[in-house]
Amino acid sequence: MTPVPGLVATPAGQPLYERLGFARVSELARWRGPFPPVGLLAKPHEHLPAGEPPPATIRRVLPADLPAVAAYDAALFGVERAQILSGLLAGHPSGCFLAKRGGQPAGYMLCRPGARAWHLGPLAADDPATALGLVRKTLGAVPARTDGLPLPPELVMEVLLESRHEIACAARCGLAQVRPFLRMTRGAPPPRVAADGLYTSAGPELG
Repeated sequence: MTPVPGLVATPAGQPLYERLGFARVSELARWRGPFPPVGLLAKPHEHLPAGEPPPATIRRVLPADLPAVAAYDAALFGVERAQILSGLLAGHPSGCFLAKRGGQPAGYMLCRPGARAWHLGPLAADDPATALGLVRKTLGAVPARTDGLPLPPELVMEVLLESRHEIACAARCGLAQVRPFLRMTRGAPPPRVAADGLYTSAGPELG
């Protein structure tokens, strides 16, 4: 892929960056709230509507999975970011999950601890049911769940706002929108973002 200069701006900074030649690619927002209760992780009795794909198998991401995860991510995000994904996996391998269906990636989720909150993302999935399954697995893998440590006080997701599925997922976690951002690029046609499959970013500071 051809490198494309990019940044994440606030709405207040958008006019300045547009004068410098940057164009809006997508809109996202930080959603934040108390760490969800364990009850959220209990899988409800859901019946797949006719025509829906079969449930995906979800397991932890292994280092050998990174090329496939990066390729899956790039097709949705529009930019290759294997280095970011690799760093997130190395930082918290027990909280990174891959969904597969028919031997092929059907979604993935990475996460990281912060100073005051647990950050979920990036998250990408073929369908909402797979996305929610990945969220359940990831929240259940937070060390405090199994080690008896205090839970992080809050949960944060950087949600892409182009699709209702992303918003519904954040709301299911009990989060509320607190701050909007804009993803912008310059010097080439903006990369296409597949909003229906890309649920959250890694955060404005990461991409």
